[in-house]
Amino acid sequence: MLTVLQTTDAHQVQDDHGRLRFHGPTSAFRHSHQHASEPLDSTKTEFRRWLPDYFISKEQHDLALDRFFRYFACWAQRVTPHLFYRDMAIAQSHDQADLPVATPNYSPLLHNMMLSLGLAYMDEEHLRSPATRRTFAKEGMKHMERECATPSVATVQALCLWSSHSSTLGDHSLGWVNFGLAVRLSYALGLNVDTSPLVAKGRLSQEALTQRNVTFWSCFCQEETWAIYIGGVPFIGDYTVPLPTPDKTTDDLPWVWPPGPFQHLPPQPGYLSLAFVHTSRLMQIAAEITKAVYSGRSDKSALVREGTVQKWAETLDGWLDGLPRPLLVAPASPDPVVPHILMIHLAWAWIVILLFRPFSQVVSRSPGNSPAVDISTAAMTRCHKAALKIVQLATLWEAQHGLRYTAITAPQFLYTAGTTFLLAAAQAALPSQAAAALQKARTCLNYLGEIGRTWVAANQKAAILQDLLNEYAEATPHLTPFLENIAAAGGQDEATFDFGSSMAAVDAPNNAFC
Repeated sequence: MLTVLQTTDAHQVQDDHGRLRFHGPTSAFRHSHQHASEPLDSTKTEFRRWLPDYFISKEQHDLALDRFFRYFACWAQRVTPHLFYRDMAIAQSHDQADLPVATPNYSPLLHNMMLSLGLAYMDEEHLRSPATRRTFAKEGMKHMERECATPSVATVQALCLWSSHSSTLGDHSLGWVNFGLAVRLSYALGLNVDTSPLVAKGRLSQEALTQRNVTFWSCFCQEETWAIYIGGVPFIGDYTVPLPTPDKTTDDLPWVWPPGPFQHLPPQPGYLSLAFVHTSRLMQIAAEITKAVYSGRSDKSALVREGTVQKWAETLDGWLDGLPRPLLVAPASPDPVVPHILMIHLAWAWIVILLFRPFSQVVSRSPGNSPAVDISTAAMTRCHKAALKIVQLATLWEAQHGLRYTAITAPQFLYTAGTTFLLAAAQAALPSQAAAALQKARTCLNYLGEIGRTWVAANQKAAILQDLLNEYAEATPHLTPFLENIAAAGGQDEATFDFGSSMAAVDAPNNAFC
């Protein structure tokens, strides 16, 4: 049986197994459906069924997945924990050909890709080595053709993680290409289309609708961060799917503090979905900024003169001011903060820098006889405060979780902060101010080195930042005495900055651009 379901500007083709595909009106495939291929025999049982022939105990397997969810998947809700675990248990008693329908939140490709990332957080050297992680990624790729022929949201999530696997090992070009497969598959499944009418007709469950929306917006968030990472613009096209809304079941999933200084604390709601909802909106704002400011065709003076930059600044500040209480961070509070909440504040500061830094040396010339407006100081002030906030939050992360346990986007935050401090040093009025800025840049460098124990990509960023610092040091040998004095004082010299007098100033209101 074949059902063609008309939705807004799109056709959703649903076969008798309940699978959805997207085909536009010009496609003949909207009148046909694919049959699943024959199932594969499997001699493996339980959690090893779809894994490579590499010994890993049940305890190690479970810990790798736990750390993957705690520190990696939590950012942009790349995989929904309770649905994955539920479907993984179901998958043990199903043929592979049945998995897209029986277990839409689990697939062998996804399972292996999750481990290829989660193992990086393990304590055992042989488990977190790149060679071991590649073994699991290669095993996952054995299932790729089959899964792409009969995909589910798990397949899209898996391809996103495959791109992250490449990126974490330092191969950003391959990762960027691989991510394109995930985006293409998300469009093949019509994840960009609002399918809520199918729920009312009984064609789609509410859970399936929620996961389709979550998967699309997770792709959207990753597309934007990928675009910034490689220095491009996001390619996500038209979509009618609305922004996600908080899912209470996901938000109520308990965050149980792992062994460490906070293990005595009781479990608390993780607010994973709530954080994702606000992350999606932030990345939507970031995409608008990226396309306008970094497209190569932007007129920066016009963006200032017409009030566009001011509008974005107000939008970003409004986003931060509008965060609900569970997502707020109070650095002076003794209560620790879960990683995905720290990440959304780090991301906000990162986007602020990306907005303002191109204007740190811009003079806007007004029409007629109006005087030119030098906005560079105001722009650099915002950049500097945001960079200080990144360092502040990274310091909090180090104290509460350890920088070994960060998502892959965190190195980009710190690199951006480090280069912002380097720019501040170049623009400083006094040698002591320049030296203080350089000291903060070296703090970012040290943090990148710590993250580099887990992610090779962080070491790449650290090497680039180190080269920039070396070049600056060679050009400014007169700063050496000031750097030595700051180092002897423990690096606490924020008060000498022109662009923000203290860490407290990071959290002060600053809604005016100029």
